[in-house]
Amino acid sequence: CLLINEHNFFQVRKRAHECTAEALRVLQGSISLTMASDVIVMLFEKLFLAVSQTKEENSADKSSGKSDSGAALQILYLLNALKLLLPLMSGKSIGRLLVFFTKLLELRQTFLSRQILNTLHPLFSNSVTDIPSGILTELLEKLAEMISEDRKAGDENMVAARVLRNGMEKLNAIDPKACALKLPLVFQSLAGMPIFV
Repeated sequence: CLLINEHNFFQVRKRAHECTAEALRVLQGSISLTMASDVIVMLFEKLFLAVSQTKEENSADKSSGKSDSGAALQILYLLNALKLLLPLMSGKSIGRLLVFFTKLLELRQTFLSRQILNTLHPLFSNSVTDIPSGILTELLEKLAEMISEDRKAGDENMVAARVLRNGMEKLNAIDPKACALKLPLVFQSLAGMPIFV
């Protein structure tokens, strides 16, 4: 069903996402959920590797003016789908995807970062989602660094700050000690920002 993400029509992709989410809901509590989640992770990994390879090729041959945005578009489509799917996936698979999210944030690509933030918001707002605390901590550290290092993009940072806040609340529920250890870094990254809700 997710392969329909390659289609250019928005309504077709949206329906494909909804059908996949419904399938994951049906699989909750079963061993099949792990297998279904693994398929999504493998698809994301394939696209991640394609995006990384394209970035290296473009860096090596900027003078050619050639750029293959196909993989980048596909990963954006899948990130959009993950807004629905991620909270329904197995905890182990969520952790594997968060590792890729952290690596994508390191690319400092605005279009990717914004989509990742949009994908993380429903995950962090879901009270029943199980997220590996160590991997979540690394992702939150990257978000805090992103906010500290790029204060010029105000709107982007406000979105990142909200996601960071929700992520810290999630981390506190999972591992209060780890959350307490990261509070100084979070406070430093948010210093001087307007109060947000």
